[in-house]
Amino acid sequence: MESETLLKPEGSAAHTERSVQVACRAAKELENIGEYEAAFNAIAAFWPGLGERPRTEGLPKAEEAELVLRAGALAGWLGSSRQVPGAQQFAKTLISESIQSFEELGLSERVAESQTDLAVCFWREGAMDEARRWFQTALTKAEDPINTLRILVNSTSVEVSTNHLKDALTLLHRQRPQTCAAARASRSPLAGRSLYGHGTVCFANRPHSGRSYNPIETTACLAPQWNGPGYTSWPVRRPPQRCARI
Repeated sequence: MESETLLKPEGSAAHTERSVQVACRAAKELENIGEYEAAFNAIAAFWPGLGERPRTEGLPKAEEAELVLRAGALAGWLGSSRQVPGAQQFAKTLISESIQSFEELGLSERVAESQTDLAVCFWREGAMDEARRWFQTALTKAEDPINTLRILVNSTSVEVSTNHLKDALTLLHRQRPQTCAAARASRSPLAGRSLYGHGTVCFANRPHSGRSYNPIETTACLAPQWNGPGYTSWPVRRPPQRCARI
């Protein structure tokens, strides 16, 4: 595949010098707030960059699966932002490998997370039916509220992209309990994404929703600043009980 070389920091540490678990956790947190270059730098000691497989020799199976997932997810985001041909297929290959590994380990939540990342790759390619199928499959495996919220938030993008606003609104309504829990418990960026998406879709779909929504005002409860692609940072702070209105 055609690829471009990503930044590689000088003096990349060996496996023994840095924990893969710590690196992957840092990369995931940075990815969640849209800091994809920084997320890459967090695992650059173990992953040379787009188009190359992570270095997994000697790693336990769970750590290997996690590193492959992080590389695959980031390959999708970085390939999309840089418009690299073949990047989504490369990302899907890595993510599919991680799905198989997590299935063999019996880690259903990690399977669901990986399937969500795979669905996002199909969405970027415009394969909406495949994206829906993987989102639906992930929902059947996820039990953790934050994981479920992540699936629902991302699956909304498919319906918005295809102008199926009623379907998007249905998915957004399903997010409400998880949104409030996320906002109160962890101030997850997913809460802000969900709430802002709810306001935006309801505003566009207001002839069908029964009431008008202002996307800014509807970002109630807690909207952590989100600077990922397609989202605006709204420094809005409201009491958690306001979630019940949405």
